[in-house]
Amino acid sequence: MARTEQGQLNLVALHDRIAEAEEELSMLDEPADLREKAREIDLLHRALAQEVAALRDLG
Repeated sequence: MARTEQGQLNLVALHDRIAEAEEELSMLDEPADLREKAREIDLLHRALAQEVAALRDLG
């Protein structure tokens, strides 16, 4: 599979994981749980941005 095709699949997977984490976030009440889920979402957003940058570099 070409790098760009794999990158696009990664983008979709990361987007889906972010959506799931955001849904889970809406169901949490405890501040510690909220912070942990927010950190997870932040890391997923960073991974998404890195994948977008990698795809841009490919052309």
